Amino acid sequence: MSNARRSQPRARRAVVATSWLVMLTSASCNYYTEELLNGSTKPDGGAGSSSSGTSSGSSGSSESGGSGGTRAQGGAAGTPSSTGGAGAASTSGSTAMGGADNGGADNAGAGGTPEEMTAAGAGGQAADDSCPDDPSKLEPGQCGCGIPESCTALKAALAHRYSFDEKGMVAVDSIGTAEGTIVGASANLGKVSFDGTAVTYVDLPNGLISSLKDASFELWLEWAGGDFWQRIFDFGTNDLGENNQGAGTTYLYLTPSDGSTGNVLRASFTINGLNDETALRASAALPKNTVQHLVLVVDDTKNELRIYLNGSVTALGGFSQSLSSLKDVNNWLGRSNYKDPPFKGSIDEFRIYKTALTAAQIEASYAFGPNPDFL
Repeated sequence: MSNARRSQPRARRAVVATSWLVMLTSASCNYYTEELLNGSTKPDGGAGSSSSGTSSGSSGSSESGGSGGTRAQGGAAGTPSSTGGAGAASTSGSTAMGGADNGGADNAGAGGTPEEMTAAGAGGQAADDSCPDDPSKLEPGQCGCGIPESCTALKAALAHRYSFDEKGMVAVDSIGTAEGTIVGASANLGKVSFDGTAVTYVDLPNGLISSLKDASFELWLEWAGGDFWQRIFDFGTNDLGENNQGAGTTYLYLTPSDGSTGNVLRASFTINGLNDETALRASAALPKNTVQHLVLVVDDTKNELRIYLNGSVTALGGFSQSLSSLKDVNNWLGRSNYKDPPFKGSIDEFRIYKTALTAAQIEASYAFGPNPDFL
C-alpha cells in the first residue's frame, strides 16, 4: 500500500567504466558504493569517458561502444555486432538515434527509454544494476524496496500501521481497519507527542493483540526521560476494567526504564498479575532525546521474547505463555494498566506484524526507516 510520501520513479542511470561492479550486502539488501556509482560494467563493454552524459559519442565497433554517461544521462552510439557511426548525445532518457542504422542497442546511442538507459556506452552491453527494482536509487547506500527476500516478507507480515500522518484525534491504520483514538492530544507533523503530565495516550481496538499467535511490535519513537515505569505500550486489562487504570491483571507491556536494579528497558507479560510475570530486561534504559527504533518480538512458535534496539537484539528470553490468553480491552500506547506515570516523548510510527520477524528482517526494516517506499 502506498502513501502520499512515496517518491516518484526517476530514469535509471547508465553506468560505465572498466571494472566489475562493487557491491556490499547487508540484511539481504544490496548497497551501491561510490565506486559503483562512478561507473563500472562487465569488462567486455567499451570504456565510457564522459561523467556528465552530455558529450557526443565516437564511432562504435563490433566490440566497443562510444562514450557513456552516468545517472541516466545519455551517452553515445555503440553496437553489439556491427560498426555504427557517431551518435549525438542524448539526455535524460531521450530516444536520439546513433549515426548508423546499427549503432548502439535498441533505440541506439545512449538514449532510449528509462528502462533501456543501462545499456548506454557499453556497445549494447547492459550495465549491471544491483537495484533493478529501485529506479530512484541515485546515491550510495542501501537499495530501496523491491528486494523480495526483505520487502515482500515485511509487507506480507504487516497487519497494522499507524504513522499519524493525518492531523486529528484518529489514529489511522493504513494497512488494516483497526482505527484508534488519540486521547488528550492529536496527531501533528506525523507523530503523537506526550508531555508526561497530562492523560495522553492512544487507545487501540479491543482484541487486537489476543487474536495473534506470533507477533512483532515495531516503533520509531523519542523518549524524553522522566519517571520510571512509563509505558511505551500496554496491552491488557486491570482490576478496574476497561478505560481505567488500577492493578494490572493480564498484560503485555514495554517500558523505557523499569525502576528495578539498573532501571532498564523492559518487556513483561502476564495472565495472572504482578507475581506471575515473564519479564525480559535489556542492559540499559532506552536512550533519551534521540529517535530510536524499537521492536518487541513475541515468538510463540520458538517460545521466545526478543527486544531489538536500532536493528540489533538487546535482550532475549524464554516465553511459555500465549497472546491468546490476554484479555486485551485496554490496548494503549503511552499509558499503563497500573497507575504508573504517563509516557513523556513522542511516537511517530507504530506497526504490528502477525509474525515473529527475524533478525535480518528487523535489521532491514531499521535501515529502510519509518517511511519506506514499499509501504
